[in-house]
Amino acid sequence: MYLALIILPLLGSIVSGFFGRKVGVSGAQLITSSSVIVTTILAIIAFFEVGLNNIPVSIQLFRWIDSESLNVSWGFHFDSLTVSMLIPVLIVSSLVHIYSIGYMSHDPHNQRFFSYLSLFTFMMIILVTANNFLLMFVGWEGVGICSYLLVSFWFTRIAANQSSMSALLTNRVGDCFLTIGMFAILWSFGNNQIIIKDSNINKIKYTRTLPHRQVRHYSSKTCSQNIGSYLAGLIEGDGHIAVHDKNSKSKVYRPKIIIVFYINDRPLAERLSAVLKLGIVVSRSSAGHVLLQILAKEEVFKIINLINGHMRTPKIEALHRAIRWINEKDNSSIPCLGVDTSPLNSNSWLAGFTDAEGNFSITNRKKNSKLVRTNVQIFFRIEVKQNYSREVTSDQGGN
Repeated sequence: MYLALIILPLLGSIVSGFFGRKVGVSGAQLITSSSVIVTTILAIIAFFEVGLNNIPVSIQLFRWIDSESLNVSWGFHFDSLTVSMLIPVLIVSSLVHIYSIGYMSHDPHNQRFFSYLSLFTFMMIILVTANNFLLMFVGWEGVGICSYLLVSFWFTRIAANQSSMSALLTNRVGDCFLTIGMFAILWSFGNNQIIIKDSNINKIKYTRTLPHRQVRHYSSKTCSQNIGSYLAGLIEGDGHIAVHDKNSKSKVYRPKIIIVFYINDRPLAERLSAVLKLGIVVSRSSAGHVLLQILAKEEVFKIINLINGHMRTPKIEALHRAIRWINEKDNSSIPCLGVDTSPLNSNSWLAGFTDAEGNFSITNRKKNSKLVRTNVQIFFRIEVKQNYSREVTSDQGGN
């Protein structure tokens, strides 16, 4: 549904623009107007699903730029703000399409006009739903070009040409400042993904790029939406954060993160790798486990930003060492946040730590007597290393 919401206006524009003679004036008007109206209906449905139920949805189509210093994908994010903006944009666009059927009825180039109009709607959707600044810039530029094409549609009129040039030059001023802002974000944070600020912990988190709907399927033991806290618990249970010596001669160091899974939990490791789009899963069959190795610079940086402020055990010292290394080598300013002291009740950290170190078991015991009785006991255990026990429980009142 969400992908259809994005591409329907584009399809209408293509049909009206490239096949306008075949479908005719009425066909072009019907196809473009219908596609925008259907898109509006889908946006209203998305508002009830995403906006009212607070279930963000992300779509990752493909990677656009994939390099060590810059990772950009064609991805779209629908949250409460996005769907709230889509509704007025698409309602107004639908009304403009319907009004233009009568207003442009005597123009011989109806198909071209409606193609521009639907293309304008498509670019507005890109601008509103893009999950990174570079893709948002594409939508911004598309809106500017479509505005120019629509204003100068009657290009034989001098007033139309003057107005279109004024609009185009005004948009170029906005382009300059938007470009400066993108480079400032890239220089400050090392990535151009759209970021939001979590006011509860006062730090930057890369949360808009995560498919929240899929986060709830990371494990059968958790349905938490807080992936940062979940990952922190998972890493503190069976994870390893280190800055190791890659080449002893040149003294080149780099951080790495490795999470260990039991061999039966390989689907969980593969899902984490696929959904977060990072790391590689390596089998260690002889040892009975698999590894999720996160070695790439930008991937380690992403995980660190997610778990920073959510750790509860002495492994936070290893995280701080990695952060200090990144700040020194990359001229970054990632804060070394302290131990998370929030209650464990309904906390996704506990779910991650349980996935790593906990287990559920059922014991069936039969008592020898005249009447055979079966005693069934259900256990939940978490194996905590001795030096971790006090750290984890001290801030929870011993619970």
